[in-house]
Amino acid sequence: MAELWNPSSMGSSYSYSESSSRPLKVTFNEPAKYWTDALPIGNGRLGAMVWGGVASELLQLNEDTLWTGVPGNYTNPDAPKALLEVRNLVDSGEYAEATAAAAKLVGNPEDVYQLLGDIKLEFDDSHLNYAKETYHRELDLDTATIRIKYTVGDVEFSREHFSSNPNQVIATKISANKPGSVSFVVSLDRKLDHWCQINGKSQIIMEGCCPENRIPPQVYGNGNAKGIKFSAVLDLQISEGNGMIHIIDDKKLKVEGSDWVVLLLVASSSFDGPFTKPLDSKKDPTSYSLSALKLIRNLSYANLYAHHLNDYQNLFHRVSLQLSKSSLPHFCLKQNQDDKASTAERIKTFEMDEDPSLVELLFQFGRYLLISSSRPGTQVNYEANGWVVHHKSDIWAKSSADQGDVDWALWPMGGAWLCVHLWEHYTYTLDTDFLKDKAYPLLEGCGLFLLDWLIEGQGGYLETNPSTSPEHDFIAPDGKIASVSYSSTMDMAIIKEVFSAIVSAAEVLDKHEDDLVKRVHEALSRLYPPKIAKDGSLMEWAQDFQDPDVHHRHLSHLFGLFPGHTITIEATPDLCKAAEQTLHRRGEDGPGWSTTWKAALWARLHNSEHSYRMVKHLINFVDSEHEKPFEGGLYSNLFAAHPPFQIDANFGFTAAVAEMLVQSTLEDLYLLPALPRDKWANGYVKGLMARGGVTVSICWEEENLHEVGLWLKHQKSSKRLRLHYRETVVSVNLSSEMLYTYNRDYSRRATTTVVHKTFAAKMAWRSAGSLSRSVMSAARAPSLRTAPPMPRLRPSVSSAPRLQSRRISFAPSRNLGELGCVQSFLPLHSVVPTARLTSHLTVNARGCCELSHGTFCRTCQDR
Repeated sequence: MAELWNPSSMGSSYSYSESSSRPLKVTFNEPAKYWTDALPIGNGRLGAMVWGGVASELLQLNEDTLWTGVPGNYTNPDAPKALLEVRNLVDSGEYAEATAAAAKLVGNPEDVYQLLGDIKLEFDDSHLNYAKETYHRELDLDTATIRIKYTVGDVEFSREHFSSNPNQVIATKISANKPGSVSFVVSLDRKLDHWCQINGKSQIIMEGCCPENRIPPQVYGNGNAKGIKFSAVLDLQISEGNGMIHIIDDKKLKVEGSDWVVLLLVASSSFDGPFTKPLDSKKDPTSYSLSALKLIRNLSYANLYAHHLNDYQNLFHRVSLQLSKSSLPHFCLKQNQDDKASTAERIKTFEMDEDPSLVELLFQFGRYLLISSSRPGTQVNYEANGWVVHHKSDIWAKSSADQGDVDWALWPMGGAWLCVHLWEHYTYTLDTDFLKDKAYPLLEGCGLFLLDWLIEGQGGYLETNPSTSPEHDFIAPDGKIASVSYSSTMDMAIIKEVFSAIVSAAEVLDKHEDDLVKRVHEALSRLYPPKIAKDGSLMEWAQDFQDPDVHHRHLSHLFGLFPGHTITIEATPDLCKAAEQTLHRRGEDGPGWSTTWKAALWARLHNSEHSYRMVKHLINFVDSEHEKPFEGGLYSNLFAAHPPFQIDANFGFTAAVAEMLVQSTLEDLYLLPALPRDKWANGYVKGLMARGGVTVSICWEEENLHEVGLWLKHQKSSKRLRLHYRETVVSVNLSSEMLYTYNRDYSRRATTTVVHKTFAAKMAWRSAGSLSRSVMSAARAPSLRTAPPMPRLRPSVSSAPRLQSRRISFAPSRNLGELGCVQSFLPLHSVVPTARLTSHLTVNARGCCELSHGTFCRTCQDR
C-alpha cells in the first residue's frame, strides 16, 4: 500500500521525491580481503558470500538444511533429581552452591551447520594487471543484485550475481564489452568430504555427506553414510557462435573465448524433517537437483532475472524511508552525486557528517537480510500437551538445555519468548485462522509448561526456580559469585507476556471459559512482580544483588519494556523511570546487538536523544584486522559486529529506527515518538505496519508532522484508532480498503468512496505520483481531544500541528490488484533469542509468515 500514498507538497519547502535519495547500494572500490568485506545474496534457502576477486573469484555457498548429526534423544536423565537439589539450595540462600549443582541440569551440545561449498573462478594472468581505479563492486538493495566491474587493457569485464527465490537458483553472468574476451576455469569445492564429476559437457556435480558427529569437527574428515547427503549442480551456458567449454581433470570446466557466460547453481539435500533419519530418507539430492535445473535451464538469463526482481521487489518495495537534516533532502549529497566514496569510507566519516542517507541504507539493509534469509520452506505440524525449549537448538529439534556454563546454558524461557512472536504476529495481521490453527495450540502448550514450572514462594507469589539472567552473574550475600537464584526479572516478564497473550487470544477465539485460560488468568495476578533497586534502577534478580559488571552487554531485565509491553509510559511510569536509570547505569558500549536493543529501549521511552546516540554508536567502523572483544559497530559490508558478525544487530537496527518513527498497540498509534528532530528534521517513511492491521506512512517537515497516510488492510472491517502525536490525541474511524490522509489542518475533512472491481495484480511501485485523486464530498472534522498529560521522562514539547483527513479513491483503470499489507518487520526482531527448532522461517501460500519447525515468527502480511 505504500506505493499508493504520496505526501502532498503543497505549502511545503521539502521535496518528497524518492529519486532525490542516495541509491541503496553497499559499495567497494576493491575486492574483498576478509569475509566481512564479501557481499551476501540469498533466497531463504540458497545463499552465497561473493568476494569479487579479479584474477580469482570466490562464492561461498549455503544450503539451509546441511547440519551434522542425526535425530536423537538429548534428554538428561539425571535432570529431575538435580532439579530438586538446586531448588532446595536456592530456597536456603546458597546461590553459589546452587549454581554449581545446576551444572547437572545441562545436556549435550546441539549439532552444527555445515557450509555447502565454494564456486571458484580462475581467470588468466592478464587480469592481474587490471586498472585498479576502474574497479567497482556493489550490492544493490533495490534489486538484490551484486555487480562487479573492472577494466583490463581496453576490455571492461562485468559480473552479476543474484539468488532467485521463485526459481531456487543462484545465477551469475560474466560478460565483457569486447566479443570473445571471457575465459576462465570454474570448479566446485569444499573443505569437508565431497566428490565431483562432470555431467555431459557443461555441468559439474558435487556430492557429499555431512558428518554424523558434531564433535570433534574434522575439517578434512570423511563424511559418514549416516549423515545428511547433499548435491550441488553447476550449469554453464555460453554465447552462441563464440566460445568453447573444455573438461579439465574430470572435475573442472574451462571456458575459452566466449562473449558471455551464465552459471546456474542448484542444490538440495536428503533432509526429510527433524524426526527422519537420513538413512531412512527417500530423497535423492542429485536427482532432485538435476530435475530442478531442467525446469529452468531453458529460461533465458533475462527471464530468470525478471522472475527474481518481481518476487523480491514485491516485498522490498513495500517500505521506503527518506531522512534529511535540511529542507533540501540530502543537500550536501546533491552537490556531489558522483561521489565514489565506498560504504566503508561513509561509515568512517559518519561521526562527523551524520549522513542521514547512511541510516536509510542500514535500515533497508536489515530488511534486505531478512527477506534474503526468511522465505518459504517446509511446514510442520505441531502438537504437544506442554513443551519447553531452551535457548539453543538445531535442525533435529533439540529442545533441552545445552552443554556449557549454567549462566547461559540453563534458560528454559526460549520457547516462551518464541510464543510471544506468535501473538505479535496476530496483533499485526488480525489473522484469526493463524491464531486458531497455529498460534493458540502452541500458546496452550507453552502455558501448560509455565504453569507447571512455576512454584509458590514466600508471600504467595508464583516464582521460577532455578532462574538466571542470561550470561550474567551476581554477587551473593555471602560474597560468592553465582548465577542461579529465583524469579529473574526477565523470566517473569516473559511469562507475563505469554499469559497475557493466552488470555487475549482466548477472548478472540471465545475460549475464555476454558480451564487452562482460567488457570492462566488466576496465575497472572500472582506472578512475582518487578522491583526497583536502592539506586533507582530495575532489579535484574528477585533480590537486590550486587552486580559485578554494571556495564554488562545484556539488558535482559528490560524485556518488559522492549520487546515486551508490560512496562509502558502510560501504565507503569515508575518502572519506566527505573528502566531509564538502568540504561544510564549500563552505559553505551557493547556489541552491535546490544547497541540496537538500547536504541529500541530508549525509543520506547520516547527519548529521541539517547535513541539516536545508540544509532550513531552502531555506525562505527570495525576493522576486521584489528577487532576488539565486544566492540560494536559495522564492518565494511554493513554486517554488524559482535564481533564476529551477528545478524541480530542488523535486524535490530531496522526495528529500532521503526520504533523511533512509529509505535502501536491494537488501539493506539504513536507518530514520531522518538524522532531526533535536529538530526532528521525532514523526511518520510512509507509502508510501516502497525498493530491492528494498519499500514502507516508519515512525512514530516522542519521537525514537525506534515502528513499521515493510513490504510486498514482487512476487507469488510472497520476500526477506531487513537492517533498520538506529542501531547495531542485524535480519534479516527478507519474502514477497510480506504486510504486516509491526515494533514496539519484538522478543521476540514474530505472523503471519497473507494471504487474498485477486483484486486488481482500488483501495482508498480512508483505509480503513486500519478494516482488520480478526486474529492467527492466534504464532511465534518474527525473528533479531537487533548489527552491528559502522560507521564514522561523528559519535558514535553510543543503541541502538535493540526490534522486533516481525507479518503482517496483508487482509479479503477489502474488495475491496482491485490494489495497486501505493507510493513518493515516485527519490532521484536531487535534482539531475537537463539532458541529455535530449525534455522529458517516459512511463508504460506498467501504470503503470511508461519513457523518452520518451531522457529520464531516475524510479522508479515497476506499477499
